[in-house]
Amino acid sequence: MKTTIYTIPLIDAFNADDECSFCYIERQLEQEAISFILGPAYMEADLHDEMDRLGCCRHHYKMMFDYGNQLGIAIILETYSNFAHVFCLCTLLRK
Repeated sequence: MKTTIYTIPLIDAFNADDECSFCYIERQLEQEAISFILGPAYMEADLHDEMDRLGCCRHHYKMMFDYGNQLGIAIILETYSNFAHVFCLCTLLRK
């Protein structure tokens, strides 16, 4: 396979000592996304608003908790829980 900028992750996955190359790629992407979200990028207003709006599944909240940035996960949970309570209250009031 010819080495180009977009084939490097694939070559790394094929060369990794892992059971499945696709699982390796998935784990790498999850780790990069968590590092991005819990890093300094979380303080960007547009990303913060998207995280509040969408939230995460239990599995990815656990991954973020295990990442070790307690302040980042606390901010995410605090703002998301406030947003979720307001959304639920608005939904109930509309009925």
